Amino acid sequence: MTKQSTSFILVNTRKKYLVSLLLISCFLAVVLLLTVHPNERQTIHDLAEIDNVLFSELNAVSGFEYRVRTSSIEVDSIFTRKTHRVAVSQDFPLTLLHSRFAATIQQLGATVHGSRHFPERSLELDVLFAGKHVRKVYLEPTIRETESD
Repeated sequence: MTKQSTSFILVNTRKKYLVSLLLISCFLAVVLLLTVHPNERQTIHDLAEIDNVLFSELNAVSGFEYRVRTSSIEVDSIFTRKTHRVAVSQDFPLTLLHSRFAATIQQLGATVHGSRHFPERSLELDVLFAGKHVRKVYLEPTIRETESD
């Protein structure tokens, strides 16, 4: 064999090697595309899920006492909005609850808007889903810490 034929065989072998690597990588890409599902966004199927998220976030901020009073307001003939009035202790971390609740609700496709009222230090949360105002939550720091004798 001549030097020229040896270099031709090496070049040809390298091309086959590269082409086979490209084919294998294309095959793996197709397999991954077909088997890996994109992150499907969770959504709210029942408005009671919003209430469950609120109560789980209230319980997650542990060590604080709270009382919930729930009422319903008829908005029109087919929609009733729930309102939660949550009495919390004076040192309850309202901003922490707001941020945790908003982050969890946002993953479900809803949004939370909050407004703080002074001097009473209450926090009002409005939950919007699918373009509708579906829940109103009033967080009112009214529970006094009991003094031990």
